[in-house]
Amino acid sequence: MRVKILTLFLVFFFIFSCNSPKSVLLNYLNYTKNNNFKKAYFLLSENDKNIICYNDFIQYEEEKSPFDKLLKKNTFYKIKNITLSEAKQNTKIRVAIYQP
Repeated sequence: MRVKILTLFLVFFFIFSCNSPKSVLLNYLNYTKNNNFKKAYFLLSENDKNIICYNDFIQYEEEKSPFDKLLKKNTFYKIKNITLSEAKQNTKIRVAIYQP
């Protein structure tokens, strides 16, 4: 089993104040893993949405190769560390990504 460690710098748009960065990230990863790109897109921050529009995001995700899709289906994530900025607008999350 290969283990990849990534440091993700993500800015999340919190739809409800009860959503923690961890739950938002896990929801995003699960939505993309299960091809629910519409829900995944709406978890992006406004800054991220200014970089990629909804239609481009959907097209990018849907055009991935069958091999990419197979890898994604067999990928598991473990949150290693979460650090919020002082203003609580930015979140740094360290994630372990496991693939068989």
